Amino acid sequence: MSQFQEARMYGVVDVPRYCQWCFRVFINQYNPILIQTSGQPMDVYWSGASLIVEMQNGQLRRYFGLGSEDFEIVYI
Repeated sequence: MSQFQEARMYGVVDVPRYCQWCFRVFINQYNPILIQTSGQPMDVYWSGASLIVEMQNGQLRRYFGLGSEDFEIVYI
């Protein structure tokens, strides 16, 4: 099972207050992974099998992996 699948099963993500330009995805209670965003994320949440990240500049990103470049911009 990939780390992304493990994280999706655990289901906990957040934007830490102490770290700018990143968000955290938890594999389990003790193992967070920091994902750099090259911009300030405001909110992050799971939507099905993807992570949705709302950026400060109004951009909406859909992440399909745990890499900092594993996303696509969602146009509404």
